[in-house]
Amino acid sequence: MGLKVLLIDDSALMRKMILKALRQAPVSVGETLEASNGQEGLDALRAHSPDLVLCDWNMPVMDGLEFVRQARATCATPIVMLTTEGAGDKKAEAFKAGATGYVTKPFTPEKLGDAIDEATAA
Repeated sequence: MGLKVLLIDDSALMRKMILKALRQAPVSVGETLEASNGQEGLDALRAHSPDLVLCDWNMPVMDGLEFVRQARATCATPIVMLTTEGAGDKKAEAFKAGATGYVTKPFTPEKLGDAIDEATAA
């Protein structure tokens, strides 16, 4: 049985691309859940207790950074940010908020797999 993964991204197309990359990555993924913003993601996190969260940064309603901050108030689930925000200060800000991993878009299935392995091993 693989990891239960929650994908949080406002783009349905990007969620499909991430799912495809997950299937190709060298990790064992079981059930996947989806949310289109941080608030939906927070609700899904509380309701479904995933093993891992993959979260975009720039989203409406609640962005990824605020999601990480609020998620960290109640749980230690590994959270990997998947974002176009590649600047070093953004990466540092994400880790300070409680992100477990950080992957810049675009990414390969191997890079995603490596980040998942590191995040879930911590």
